[in-house]
Parts: sequence; C-alpha cells; structure tokens
Amino acid sequence: MKKLFFVLLLSVFTFQSFSQLETKIGAEVGLQAYFYTLYDEGDLLWNPPIPGAMFSYKIAQEIKKNFEIETGFSRFTYYGGPNTRDGYFHIMASNTLICYQIPFRFKYTFPLIKDKLFFTPHIGFSFNINDDFLSESSGTTIRNSPLDTLKITHQDLTGFRKFFFMQETGLSLKLKLKSDVRLTSSINYQSGFFKLIETNIVYSTNSGPEKQASLISNGNNLKLLFGLEYPLSNIWQKSSYRKETKNERIKSVKESNNKRFYIGFGAGALWRYYSSIPSKDVITSRNGRYAFPSFNYADFTIGINFGVKLHENIGLQTGIFIQNFWNRYYIMDEDDVIYGGGTRFGESNLFKIPLLFEYHYQLPSVLNRFTIIPSLGMNLLHSRITGDYESFSGNVVIYNLAYPNDSLYREITFARPNKNIITLTTGIEIDFYILKNLILYLKGEYTLGTGSVLNQIDTWVFYQNKGYSAIQQFRGKSSELMMGFKVPFDFKKQQ
Repeated sequence: MKKLFFVLLLSVFTFQSFSQLETKIGAEVGLQAYFYTLYDEGDLLWNPPIPGAMFSYKIAQEIKKNFEIETGFSRFTYYGGPNTRDGYFHIMASNTLICYQIPFRFKYTFPLIKDKLFFTPHIGFSFNINDDFLSESSGTTIRNSPLDTLKITHQDLTGFRKFFFMQETGLSLKLKLKSDVRLTSSINYQSGFFKLIETNIVYSTNSGPEKQASLISNGNNLKLLFGLEYPLSNIWQKSSYRKETKNERIKSVKESNNKRFYIGFGAGALWRYYSSIPSKDVITSRNGRYAFPSFNYADFTIGINFGVKLHENIGLQTGIFIQNFWNRYYIMDEDDVIYGGGTRFGESNLFKIPLLFEYHYQLPSVLNRFTIIPSLGMNLLHSRITGDYESFSGNVVIYNLAYPNDSLYREITFARPNKNIITLTTGIEIDFYILKNLILYLKGEYTLGTGSVLNQIDTWVFYQNKGYSAIQQFRGKSSELMMGFKVPFDFKKQQ
C-alpha cells in the first residue's frame, strides 16, 4: 500500500517527468446524497436519500495522452433520518458523521466535439477519515398531526472505524472555455466495504406499542458536482508564458483586472453569533453570566459569485451561497460548566444572496499580481421554512468534576420567526493573479443584522431541582472566511 501511494503522488507532483502532458488544478461544489438500508418491524418508516452540500479541490496529472491520475481533498457531512411512509411526519435529518476524503482516480478523456467538449469516465478509490469516531448522539422527537401523534427516539452510532476506504466510479463532461479554462459537470458514486453508521430507532404512534427500526450505512453516496478546471502546466509548457517579460506580465495583469465581468465560486467557514434573552428566574453564575449565555459557533458555506465593473475601479457583486445551518444550544450551570449540543435538520439550510459594492485597488510594482478589494453592501438571507420546525427533549448525562454523572433534563425548540431577513455586511478581499484568466481569492466578511430574528431557540432545563428557561436568537450577525477562484471575461473584445 505504501508503494502504491508513493507511485501515485510521484506521478501527480513530479512535473518535469511529464513536460508535454497536462497538469491540472480545479475546484468543485455540489450536492451529495447518502444511502442507508432500513430495517423496520412496523413498516411505517422509509428512508429517502438526504442531500447535503460539499466542496472539493483537486489536482490531476496526465501520464499518457488523455489518461490521467487525479487526487485532491474534500469535506462533507453524512446526514441520516427516516420519514414516515405517508410523508406527513418529517423526521429530522441529523448530522451523523463528518468526513474528510482524499480521492485517487484514474480517468480517460474522449473528445466529443474537437477541442471543445469532452467526456471523461473514471474509476478509483478514496481514503477517508471519520471525524466523529467514537461519538454518539441521540434524541427524542414528538410530532403531532390533526389525527395522529408520533413519538420517535433515535441513537446514532459512528464509532466503527476511524479510517476507511471506499471504491468509486463516475463520469464527467468538460466544456472548454476561453484561455483553456474548463467548465466541468460530474456525477460520482461511492460505495463502502464495511459498516460505518448505525442508527437505532424506537417509535410508537398514538401511544400504541413500541416498534423498533434501524438504519445502516457503509458510507454509500452519490455526488453531483459543478466546477472549474485549468491546466496549470501552461505556465511552464507554453512559450507565451515562459518568455513573458516583466512589462508583458504587468500588461497581462492589467488586462485581467480591466475585464468587466467575472464568475467564480468559493467555500469556507462562517461563524454565527447568538444573543441570549434569559428569563427573570434564571440564576447567574459566579462569573456573573446567565445560565444561557450568548454564544457563537462555526459552520460552513459554499456558493457562486458574479461581478461586473461599473466604472474603472468600482464594481458590483452578487451571487448565491448555501449556508449549512448547524443548530446549536449552550447551557451553563451554577459552577460554570458549559454543556452544548446540536443537531442539523435537512430543511434548515439558508440561502444568501449578496449585493455588494466593491473598490478594486491593484498594488504597484512587484506586488502588482495582488488586488485589494474592500466591499460594502447587504445580504438577503432566505429560509425555506418558517415557524417551529423541530423540537426534542430528554435526559442528558453531564460529566464534570463537581457533579459526576449528573443528569440534566432539557426541552429544546428551534423556530424560524421570519423567512427572509436583510443584513448589512462589509469585507475585504485579496485577489492573486495566477494567469490571464484565472484569479485566486481570499475574502473575509463581517455581517450585522438589522433587528429581525431569523432563528430562535426556546430552551427549558430542569437541573439540580431547579428550572431554567431562555430564548437564544440569531439575527444575522456573523463573520466569514472564504477561499476560491474567479474567471474574468468580457462579452466582446475591448477596443
């Protein structure tokens, strides 16, 4: 196995050995659906594939004309959770397992339209890291309809393997754009060899007898991805790049920055900030903080952006981004021991549509490959759901020195008071010119809400013979750090 890894990595990263063959870099974003086998003695549940967002970066090396080896890195989350067979009760999809993946693919490219459209099937395998190894999660949900009541308790087990392999097959289409940039669309299916996730379920309807069910997955999933790809080997293979003088390079950078339009995409982390509204009966801790503190937590976002130059250095940016929404709550007892929990529900992701004014400042002299872009504007945050969208309750064992194996009972309700809110945002972006039509960017943003509540957590806790309650709210305040690349272009040649 070590020899195989060595051969693969050597073939990808030793550029001089393939001086006339392409070395490519790229990035992709898209959706991923996860497949489980359902065992249900009551025959009430079913398990539709639950989609989640993902992003990946990749690098590929041709080892023979049209034949290449590809590797990269991606991060995604396995989601799981059943629905009832009639579809009325929508049971939560929990974030069962976070996975880091390094793929190894063997690809062969068939030209469909000469030097324009290409078809590429592939086979391969992936090395995966289970970031939730030995963790467990559980919860109880009670759902009511006008005629029926359903109570369901589930326990997610993910401690079967820390490292695991999966096999993969797939195909992609590539459309060659100007300056060798390729627009890619691919579909990949991955299947595992051993059990990775098990969810044990106990449910009852209308206070009837309890039925048992289970969901089991080997990690099988289906990916639908869209991305951009560029042959990085153009830098050392094409004479126009090798012989480019300093003045010509400065001119190329300027031409790239002067293009009126760009399209790009990126992925990164975001941090949401919750404020707390504790009720009057909540006891403060020794540090003066309430039992339900304000808090922030990390999540992730991916999306596509579009830009246009309005006048010289002034530009306008928009786009659409999907923000994963990891529902969290934090509780603090009198001895300052913080307990946090979280679930992720399939329908609770947010969509962000920005409208930003930008100022493009190209650095002088030897730093002319860099452009600094401050921005100011607003975002529309859109939720597909409103009202109370999920709740759970039950006992939780807290492990701390003051009260070993102490038990805490909590009831949590997540709600969306508003479907849309407007936020104000400012940011700064650093662009790095790689090639005439390829720009790498790093962007940070800070966002403030305008008062409207988008997400609300109503919490009641019974702990050490005392009852506590509070409301924790997200009004749009957040910060983001995103990385990606952009392709500048014009619809017609500049005069």
